[in-house]
Amino acid sequence: MGASLLLLRLKLAILAPFTGQIEEFKKNDYNLAWDDIGSILPTTHRSPLRPLRTLSTNGSGSYYYSGPKTPTRGNVLSPTSSGAFHVRTKPPWWRMKRRLFYSRILFSVLMFIGLLVALFFAPFWASASAIAVDGTFDNYTVVLTSYSPRISMLRGAVKHYSRCPAASHVVIVWNAGTPPDLSLVPSAVPIRIRTESTNSLNNRFKPDSEIPTRAVLSIDDDIRIPCSDIEAAFAEWRRHPEVMVGFFPRLIEAGDGGTRELMFRGEGYVMEKERYNVVLTGAAFIDASIAFPLYWSPAVAPARLVVDDLFNGEDLLMNFVLSNATQTRTNNKKKNNGVVGGQSHFQQQSQSAIKFFRPRRRLDISKFSHVGISHNMHKFEDSAARYLRAFLNTFQYNPLQPQDLIQALNGRRKPNFCGTTIGCLYL
Repeated sequence: MGASLLLLRLKLAILAPFTGQIEEFKKNDYNLAWDDIGSILPTTHRSPLRPLRTLSTNGSGSYYYSGPKTPTRGNVLSPTSSGAFHVRTKPPWWRMKRRLFYSRILFSVLMFIGLLVALFFAPFWASASAIAVDGTFDNYTVVLTSYSPRISMLRGAVKHYSRCPAASHVVIVWNAGTPPDLSLVPSAVPIRIRTESTNSLNNRFKPDSEIPTRAVLSIDDDIRIPCSDIEAAFAEWRRHPEVMVGFFPRLIEAGDGGTRELMFRGEGYVMEKERYNVVLTGAAFIDASIAFPLYWSPAVAPARLVVDDLFNGEDLLMNFVLSNATQTRTNNKKKNNGVVGGQSHFQQQSQSAIKFFRPRRRLDISKFSHVGISHNMHKFEDSAARYLRAFLNTFQYNPLQPQDLIQALNGRRKPNFCGTTIGCLYL
């Protein structure tokens, strides 16, 4: 036994000059046995002894001594203490420590992401209260437009907005096809489906004598806004019911070079220039008793035909309709008051047909869904140019009046981020 141990130590000492060759074995992912080491030695150094020890890989390309411990410590011929054998050693506990380190990093990253998600969705989960204006409360009707491919988003929208405190009714404008069973659409308030014979975006603003409230929340089924923001915007609308109050500002302005062509500008551009003259009706409070009949008046019929042809543009057409009505009303007041030159502060304010309300949070599910209406930006821009041209021909001028964005923010900051695809992120 003593002779075998001595021969083993001599063998390890002999291997020292050949450690450079042994390092080549680090590139392979298998155990290096003494038989393998012996195969690379010169014939004069080979030994007929059977292998007694094994070098094992730890998975990272380095080898450590995995054989039984020798009883001798500190011996220069000991493979675990001698510097003669130059193979790096990493015991198994090192692998466990490294895995624990990576696990802690992964856990910290997941916790951070979870915290961000919780902070973003917290306003959606928080309870909301109705807001009194001049000591009184009022209600509004939620009006959504949908069709069969969007039924899953419709259910979520009705469930969410019907629970807002001042919502009293829900009206679903069903554009063609068999409407869904009301039992499949959860609602906290009375709900009604109005089935239309044609699939038209104009149906959203069709006069409806069965709508029980003057105020209507026009909302797309793929938009989610916290009820607290909905109630605050409703209170703002009650203070100025002649104004459409919305959550999505846009800007329509003359094209480059002073041409008569109008250009559609997105929300990022609005934040940069700090002005807007449009709010989209995908999330807006409207006076249905005035706005809907104006939209369906005979004078606007040519523009409505373009909306049907392009299946787009109904929200901008409503802005044209309301702005034109506001401009007409203001001009009539000026004539009746004999005002020829400057305008009073009241008259300047009366020219505002729209108002942007900054939400705390706003989520557009269509950005993550295959049933969104405007995913192809080039197609959308082409459609926008066509219907804006048609609207100009219908009204013979551009009635949209620019509004100050900073004033609309009312001390609140701009969105934290605005992107081409996802829009602006409000935090």
